[in-house]
Amino acid sequence: MTDERRSPRKATVTLAMATAALAAVIFIVDTVVVLDIALATLYVIVVLIAARFCKSRGVVLVGLGCIGLSVISWALAPPARPSAETLINECISIVTIGLVTALALHAQQTVSTLRNQASLLDLTHDPIFSRDMDGKILYWNRGAEELYGFKRAQALGAVAHTLLQTTFVTPVEQIMARLLREGRWEGELVNRKVDGTPVVVTSRWSLQNDNAGQPALVLETNNDISERKRMEDALQRAQSDLARLNRVLVVGELTASIAHEVNQPLAAVITNADAGLRWLDAHPPNLEEV
Repeated sequence: MTDERRSPRKATVTLAMATAALAAVIFIVDTVVVLDIALATLYVIVVLIAARFCKSRGVVLVGLGCIGLSVISWALAPPARPSAETLINECISIVTIGLVTALALHAQQTVSTLRNQASLLDLTHDPIFSRDMDGKILYWNRGAEELYGFKRAQALGAVAHTLLQTTFVTPVEQIMARLLREGRWEGELVNRKVDGTPVVVTSRWSLQNDNAGQPALVLETNNDISERKRMEDALQRAQSDLARLNRVLVVGELTASIAHEVNQPLAAVITNADAGLRWLDAHPPNLEEV
């Protein structure tokens, strides 16, 4: 077993022992000291701490145990003069412990759901991250780590467009105006990896509002299209070269055609001139043919 695995387990055991000791202290004080307050409500601290390292069943058992300790403390040291107020305090303690236990279970379920959703986002190869309205990164998935090279610890809290040195094709003010108006935006951006290498991405932004309806965060999903852009540029260059070659071939064909059209009458002129020279060289010269 590595030191990394031992350390969290040791911390959990230490926290569990401290929680048990706190419950024992509350039980002793609640049993020995007679006060006019619902001292047993302090057991909610035990439940909240237990929710940090116990599963749902463990939290329920801790909550029931705290209620049991409260009842036992009442039984061991009942008030000398039980009154409606003391009974109400005891009932308040039990109800409070039960309510906090239920809330802790609900919080655990919510956190578990969020963790599962985050783990699903980590399965995708596309970079996905969220940021607040000031641009500070709140979530950074594994796909973003693999593409850009920034680890989650490096990215969280950093300003996204500063970290990635984003180059906007469209002014960012226009992008944000459309995002606030329509709730989403999609377009091309140029980011840079941790080593400075540029990355062309198709970026999709989705706006998330808070309970008051105010813009709270932006979820950004990027798709690396650098290779596709390189292929498109190469294809465009090839098409340009082909068009230039076609123009050269057309000029060559036109030159050959013109040369052919000029050579034919010139050849006839030369032939006739040679014939005339031969007739002039005859004895006597054939002036009529010339």
